[in-house]
Amino acid sequence: MGLQAILEAIHMTGETQVREIEATTQARVKEILAEARAKSKRTREEACAAAAAPAAVVRARALHEARFEALYVKLLAQIPQQRRRASVHRNLLVLSPL
Repeated sequence: MGLQAILEAIHMTGETQVREIEATTQARVKEILAEARAKSKRTREEACAAAAAPAAVVRARALHEARFEALYVKLLAQIPQQRRRASVHRNLLVLSPL
């Protein structure tokens, strides 16, 4: 085998190794990008859930208060007219926040 053939074999081996390294690197890059995208998606979903949580609490509180007020109005409608004023004042004292 002549010098030229040896140099060509070394060159071809080097080219093969370079292609293998490039293929491995490209596969790893795709894995890293997929992991980063998945993490980004999870982070966005968690942030949205965290931002929406207080709104759910406020909404539940508002619904509860509305139901309570509706029940209170219904109760007031059932109290005879002559006892209504005394009852309203007594209930307001009990229901008023401290």
